[in-house]
Amino acid sequence: MVQDARARIPAILKRTAREPLVIARALAKRYPESPAVSYISAVAWTNTLRLASQSGDRSLRAKVVEQTMPWVSGEKKPFGNQPALTAVAGTMIFAELAMIEDNAGARALAARIADDGALVDVRAGTGAGPTKRYYLDRPAISGGDDRGGAMALLASMEVQALMRPATRRRGENSSAAPTVR
Repeated sequence: MVQDARARIPAILKRTAREPLVIARALAKRYPESPAVSYISAVAWTNTLRLASQSGDRSLRAKVVEQTMPWVSGEKKPFGNQPALTAVAGTMIFAELAMIEDNAGARALAARIADDGALVDVRAGTGAGPTKRYYLDRPAISGGDDRGGAMALLASMEVQALMRPATRRRGENSSAAPTVR
């Protein structure tokens, strides 16, 4: 038994000498092994995108785009009849993908906001309503809408935070209220 442990030491030493990015590349190429809209897959995909951005390895980005395509295209539904919270958390990958697609999310947002901040052809803000049809048939409006305007403001600030250099201050949270001094 001691002999077996001693025989494994060189391999362990070799593995522990690797840089974090070398380890991250190996993990990013392998995971998720079973792609699904789930928290675990989304953690793997979002960190693979981070690695692709830092390393310039376009093949990693292509892997994420390819693995998520069935949901992005609508071929597969992200949720069943009773969605699990892990599936809801897994949708964070779609926000990440929107941000890397040549600022497609920023352009989509900008297309719906007039110069004076009015909304342009945006669904009216409502609560859930009594039926799914009620919610889906909301009229498109142009002008003011508190809920839509507030959500667009939040989205705009998130896009701005993502477009800033990666040298953000440690612990900064783009969604948090600013500290007044």
